[in-house]
Amino acid sequence: MEILTPWGLAALGLLAPLVALYLLKRRRVRQEVPSLRPWRAVALARERHAGLQRLRSRLSLWLHALAVALVALALAGPFRRSRVEPSSRLVLVVDTTASLGARDPRGGTRLDRAKEAALAALEAQGPRGEVALVEAGCAPAVRVPPTRDRVALRRALHALRPRGCGGDLAAALPVAADRLRGASGSRRVVVITDGTTRAERLGEDLPAVVELRYVGAPTDNVGVTGLSLREDGEDAGVRRYAVFVGLWATAPCAAALRLEAWTPRGTTLVALRRARLSAGRASFTLPVTFPEGGAPALLRATVAREDGAPDGLSEDDRAWAPVPPSARLPVRVVTPRPGGSPWVLRALRADPGVSAEEVQGTPAVLQASTMEVFNGLTVFHGIAPEAAVPGEALFLGPSGARAGGFVLGLPVRGARLTDASPTDPRARFVPVGDVHPLAVRSVTAEPGDVTLVGSTAGPAALARDTTRGSSTLVAFDPDRSDWPLRASWVLFLRNAVEHARASLTASGLDATRTGSVVRMPALGVERVTVTALDPPGRRWSLPVQQGAATWVETDATGVYRVDRGRGEEHLGLGLLDATESALGRASLPWRGAVVAEPSRGAQGTTELGWLLALAALALVVTEWLLARPMRVRGSAGSVPTTPLRDGA
Repeated sequence: MEILTPWGLAALGLLAPLVALYLLKRRRVRQEVPSLRPWRAVALARERHAGLQRLRSRLSLWLHALAVALVALALAGPFRRSRVEPSSRLVLVVDTTASLGARDPRGGTRLDRAKEAALAALEAQGPRGEVALVEAGCAPAVRVPPTRDRVALRRALHALRPRGCGGDLAAALPVAADRLRGASGSRRVVVITDGTTRAERLGEDLPAVVELRYVGAPTDNVGVTGLSLREDGEDAGVRRYAVFVGLWATAPCAAALRLEAWTPRGTTLVALRRARLSAGRASFTLPVTFPEGGAPALLRATVAREDGAPDGLSEDDRAWAPVPPSARLPVRVVTPRPGGSPWVLRALRADPGVSAEEVQGTPAVLQASTMEVFNGLTVFHGIAPEAAVPGEALFLGPSGARAGGFVLGLPVRGARLTDASPTDPRARFVPVGDVHPLAVRSVTAEPGDVTLVGSTAGPAALARDTTRGSSTLVAFDPDRSDWPLRASWVLFLRNAVEHARASLTASGLDATRTGSVVRMPALGVERVTVTALDPPGRRWSLPVQQGAATWVETDATGVYRVDRGRGEEHLGLGLLDATESALGRASLPWRGAVVAEPSRGAQGTTELGWLLALAALALVVTEWLLARPMRVRGSAGSVPTTPLRDGA
């Protein structure tokens, strides 16, 4: 035992006055009584208990003295040094990428073998060591922080499921190293994998012992590792595409490759290729055609073995790719009667990057225009639906009181065009000083609207951009003006076409690989909804920040519906990872970095002052109980007496 504050022993000086109090004699008090008979009983009792009284008197002195000594020692701050045994810590890193879902020849999957290896390492750690669990899937995640709760660890291990994407074990090791902080004993990281996951710097500069434990036996597999489309041209209303497909086979086999056009209503076979694959990579380029305006949302590639042998991994047997829009922007011109205005179609067809068609504006067509999304530019001339149109739309001289969400007033005859916006690309290089409309209708502008062309009657051309698309309104009829005779007319239509092309390109969804981060442009809405269609069941509601929503939970292959306020859009996610599809045990670049020997234990201290104080209190209580008055029974009754002190 050691003392922290020796000055506390000065309290031992209280023993001197304590002994002095006990040595002082008590003064006798003279008191007259009517009879001496009661005192005879007291005298007899004193004679019988004289030895006991002297013993009690000395015991009281020793108890008080010992209590003072204990208080003095407590004030001195005594403590005892002890040795703290180091706590060992183990971090389990379990690979849960797509290849862990491959079937195992012994039954079950490779992840089942990984769980068995993790449980074995957990048992070897012992009940006193701490264990943490890190899942190395698409991205590393801590499932259980360092703990001794074996029940929670086993429950978390059984809950692990294979992800539908690849990963990188090197990204999980810094997360595992962070879980080793604070461990004073041995520190280990056990990585359990099948050896197919990427790991560029596994185990380098890690302050712990790294152990790799492989699971999974070799398994035959064939899968799709690449899928992309490229437009080759257009002939007679038919769009031609070249489809590149990459395959991987772990062993020679016969396989069938199917290309299908995917729509929400089902799939349609567009190409079939049978081939004898050798071990390793294989690639094919297949031509496909779609009618103009009838291209599907997605193209699905499916590969299957034809020799009847089971396939090791099902996640890589199919993949999706978005069908890119045609290089020529589709433009439909909606007019109230066949033939319409020759000025509009003539100017549009002069652009080689435009594919223009005329549609008669029947009530059914106008109603459909407010419901469906057209992947191009819709030009309404002289007629327009009242509600806003999803997608890119241009309204020329509408006749109703409302057109595409714009509120129109009465026409103003003789109004003059004043200027065009020098900053908006839709009015760039469009001089309007020599344009003379017959009448310009007044338009009620809303917050956020952009005036493209001004006039003495108010805005003559107005633009409104929303999450559903972009709408441009010209408040006068070009056919009832000299604008089609000016070069600015062709420039204005070409600017509208380029603005629509840029808007459609910027807002497209092109992510095709699981594990990737999908950024979805979304303006004017607070949330974006993503719904799983194949397989169905899951749904995400993503907040919009800075004009875009970010979706990161892309760890399952399939087709998803995206709602950004622009109508129904679809996104396909596939594995497309040759490293995962190989299912072979690679030689991972790792090395075990062993640090210095673990600590033999740290010094600890135990304070004893409070124990001494409690002992002093117990002594005082004991002395008080011993010094309680006694009752002496005599012939005259019970007579209270008090213990005699020395010299009393």
